[in-house]
Amino acid sequence: FDSINDIARSHEVRVIEDCAHGFGGSYKGRPNGTIAEAAFYSTQWNKPFTTGLGGIAVTSNQHIAAQLAEMENGFQHPSILEVVLLKILVVCRTYLLTPQTYWTGLRLYRWLSTYNLILGSSQGKEMERPLKPINFEKGFSKYQAQRGLRELNNFKTIFQHRKKTASHYDKLLCMLGIETPYVPPYAEHGYLKYPLLVKDRKELFTKAVESRIELGDWFLSPIHPINSNYEYWNYHWGENPVAEKISQHVINLPTHAGVSAEYIKRIEKYLKENRNNIFDSVSDCLKSK
Repeated sequence: FDSINDIARSHEVRVIEDCAHGFGGSYKGRPNGTIAEAAFYSTQWNKPFTTGLGGIAVTSNQHIAAQLAEMENGFQHPSILEVVLLKILVVCRTYLLTPQTYWTGLRLYRWLSTYNLILGSSQGKEMERPLKPINFEKGFSKYQAQRGLRELNNFKTIFQHRKKTASHYDKLLCMLGIETPYVPPYAEHGYLKYPLLVKDRKELFTKAVESRIELGDWFLSPIHPINSNYEYWNYHWGENPVAEKISQHVINLPTHAGVSAEYIKRIEKYLKENRNNIFDSVSDCLKSK
């Protein structure tokens, strides 16, 4: 990364780390987000720690820092109604979203977000074309900042829990003869989710609903969450065949703090029952028709 930064500076371009999912991880002993000149983290619902919605930008460059501060000063402050709605959503997600209610809640949340009927991570118009919606930029509310600080104070515990949960999955996959996700020796991974490659994703989702197992669908395409009209985003299907193939077969197992020992046993049972629908390795997935 140091050499990339040097090359970038010589050509007057900036290297930015996308750490939306990477908070807590590291690369060659350096925390994610501290390697390039600038980085950003997402603190939306499904991220390593959450403020409900929002994100954080960091930089080691004084000029970029001044530009970021100027941008932030121009952001519209969230209204009282928006903050109240966010609080309600946080309470619902924290106390009402369980393995029993997960699938119904997920479908409802995505539908409401699509039609801008609720505070969502993406607005409906964002999914139509790459045009910035009106009043797109919003400042950070005091409530979000306070919640973020509370979550950061407990982050180490959650981070270790995710790694421990991933270790359970590693052992199970090895027992079932399935290749585990590759983690290079020079990197530490935070396991926001645990990826798995499957043959028939739709069938596994149907059975997950029946078994009350949370599954994620990250990523539906190489430019997720966009799943149609790729050319609007200057992407043409066929440009990245490996990512395209993987995106049609990947699911994600949960690693969050609510994944208890009892829940892991149910997930193990679910995976064993559906072993024939899971690819042995990445290469097997890529060779499949």
